Amino acid sequence: MSHYTNRYNFWNENKQKIKLIDPKFSSYREFENSFFKNETNFYTFFNLMRDQFNFGQDLKTLYSIFACDFEWAKKTVFCGGSTSSGSTSPGTTNMFGCLTKRPEFKYSTQHNNVILRTPNYYWAFFSNNRFFQNTPTKKGYWSCDGGDHFTIKLDDGKTYSSKTGVWTDGVASSSSNSTTITDTNLTANDLTSGSTVKVGMRGDIVTKIQELLIAKGFIHVSKNDTADGIFGNRTKRMVMAFQAANGLNDDGVVGKLTWEKLNDGSAASNDSTNQATSVKDPYEVPGSDSSIMQESRKKILRKYLQEFK
Repeated sequence: MSHYTNRYNFWNENKQKIKLIDPKFSSYREFENSFFKNETNFYTFFNLMRDQFNFGQDLKTLYSIFACDFEWAKKTVFCGGSTSSGSTSPGTTNMFGCLTKRPEFKYSTQHNNVILRTPNYYWAFFSNNRFFQNTPTKKGYWSCDGGDHFTIKLDDGKTYSSKTGVWTDGVASSSSNSTTITDTNLTANDLTSGSTVKVGMRGDIVTKIQELLIAKGFIHVSKNDTADGIFGNRTKRMVMAFQAANGLNDDGVVGKLTWEKLNDGSAASNDSTNQATSVKDPYEVPGSDSSIMQESRKKILRKYLQEFK
C-alpha cells in the first residue's frame, strides 16, 4: 500500500477516537495537515501512536508506514536522507526553556518534547504547544509565562499556572454568567461515546442541548431565554434542573446519560408557565387525594430555576 493509503485507512478506522482526543480533527485533511506537515509535527504523531494506540515499534517504522512520501520526510535518515534523527529547527529547544529549568522536567531530543513523570501520571509538552496528561486524560495547550513559569489551558476551559500550582475552572465568579469560552466541535455521536459538554463551551452541540431544554420547559438557558450556543451558568442551571427532575446526577454536565434523557420523549419536563415559582414535580402521583411529592427534588428544582427569574 502507498503511504497515503495507509494514512487514510488509519484515519478512517480511528477517526472517532481521534476526534475525541482533539475535536479539531473533523476531517482527514485536518488530520494530515496537523501531523504530517514537518518532522516536528510527526514526532507529535509518534507520541500519539504510542500513548493512545499502543504502537510498540520505533520511529523509523512509523515513517516507513505513513510519511516517506513527503518531501520533508525524504530528507530524513528514516526515509533514506541524511538529516540526523532528532534534529530540530533553530530555537525549538529554547521554546521549552521555562520547563527545562525545572530538574523534574526532561527534554527528549528523539521526540522533541518535554515530559514530567510522577508515580500516578505524566505530563507531555509538545513543540506545537499541545499538552497531554495520561491519567486522568487531559488535553489542551501550554505556553511559557515569563522565563520561569508556564500555564496550561485545557480544551474544557480549565487552566493551570505553575506560579500557584492550582487548576481553575475558568468561571469568572459564582454570581456571574461569564466564563472562559472554548469552541467545541463535539457532536451527538461524541456524547453517546462518552464525551461531555459543560460550562465554558460554545458550539452547535451546545445550541442543540439548549433547544432540547427549552422544548422540555427549561427555558432560562440564556439571558434572553433563547439558544445562543454558549454553555454559561444559566444553561448549567437548566441542565441541573432537568437532571434533578429526571433522577440523574445533577452536576450540570451533559454526558451520555443526560444526552440520552434529553432526547427521550418520555423524559420529565417542566410544563409550568412560571418556572421560577411553580415547578412541576415529575414524581407527582396523579389521581390521589393529595399527590405524593418528593419534596427534596422539588426544592432542588426551585433553587435552580429561581436564580434566573
